[in-house]
Amino acid sequence: MKIKGLILFILLSLISVNIFSQTNVLKLNKRNADKTKTINEGKKIRIITTDKKKINGKFEIIDNKNISIDQDTLTLQEIEIIRKKSTASKIIGGIFTGEGLFITYLGSVLLIQSMAEAPIVAVFYIMFGVPITSLGIFVTATGSVILFSGKKYKNNKWIYEIEAIEKNNE
Repeated sequence: MKIKGLILFILLSLISVNIFSQTNVLKLNKRNADKTKTINEGKKIRIITTDKKKINGKFEIIDNKNISIDQDTLTLQEIEIIRKKSTASKIIGGIFTGEGLFITYLGSVLLIQSMAEAPIVAVFYIMFGVPITSLGIFVTATGSVILFSGKKYKNNKWIYEIEAIEKNNE
């Protein structure tokens, strides 16, 4: 009975360390608004510095004023823009890109079909094929921009700070 109690005590001690651990986050507070975003350490972000240098990668927090991306160490004051891709932008961008490609395909089929038809029918196919293809290209381009750019947080609209938060994994 004592061994079971000791094993149970050790297991609960190990679990409680993991459940109530502390993690650092990059906290973004919107100026002139009560809006806060957090980016967990280790997430992939893109930074544009005040001297227009672009840095991509997973970031690590060094202390309360500095972060590191790959081998570059930056202070929060050196950061002009932070870009982060959200799950929603990945999903919406993927849907728009896929739908746009499908619409482009349908318009292209109409245009190709117009070459095989009589002149009167060809005019009909071209009248619908060109706008449908154009719409498809526009939707594909829009989806690609959403998919690849991510949300932009500029330092003139957001205040960057580093915060340690309690992580509760219940």
